[in-house]
Amino acid sequence: MKKLLVVVAGIIFLLPGCSSVQKMAPEQQFKISFPQVKYETFIQASVQGVYEVYDGQRILY
Repeated sequence: MKKLLVVVAGIIFLLPGCSSVQKMAPEQQFKISFPQVKYETFIQASVQGVYEVYDGQRILY
């Protein structure tokens, strides 16, 4: 039982270090995800976490 507790504790402490996710700005994430979309403006919408992208003809959210 004690060994199991040590193993579980070790896993819990090591997992956050394994995450190599880098926080990118939303505009950079959009450019990487949709490289074919050319846009004029990229602004935050009135809803937190939602962005408005204007490509000259359409508004994308």
